[in-house]
Amino acid sequence: MISDILELAKIEAGRKKLQQEPIDLIALVQDEVSLAAGKAAPKNIAVHADLPSGLPLLHADLHAVRQILENLLSNAVKFTPPNGRIDVSVILNPDREMELAVWDNGIGIARENQVHLFNRFGQESPEVTTESRGTGLGLPIVKGLVEMHGGRIRLESELGEGTRITIAFPRAATLDSAVQHAA
Repeated sequence: MISDILELAKIEAGRKKLQQEPIDLIALVQDEVSLAAGKAAPKNIAVHADLPSGLPLLHADLHAVRQILENLLSNAVKFTPPNGRIDVSVILNPDREMELAVWDNGIGIARENQVHLFNRFGQESPEVTTESRGTGLGLPIVKGLVEMHGGRIRLESELGEGTRITIAFPRAATLDSAVQHAA
């Protein structure tokens, strides 16, 4: 929790510096999905990724993008009931923005509570009980890191039906060269 507080404080104070480099987002997502699948296995949650081949590289901070993915997948595992499903996708949208989406068929979030999720300690509701509620800092950190990259974050959720979070990195972060992946 202390490391999350320090990380968020650095982001909010403008003291966090990004070390941007070309990133193979597909390979990063594959790694993180594999780790999340291991954590989801005891709850029999299926974790799937829809990852096309030939996407361009992303110019971003590798550590920050990994942290974004870890937080989103961790929340999805935490709030998806046994025998649930988590999906991850990466696309290049028509505006040439790289979009990363993580969604689940978990508990979902009531509309009135969604506005608080990106605030410090902005957990959905004190009534929500799960094995591990967390600190309420993961999504504010995600939002801060996304905004530092010049990107956008969108939350879609229905109570009892799940949550989808989509990150759009700016067009300027999409590099011209593509990486080919084996099918």
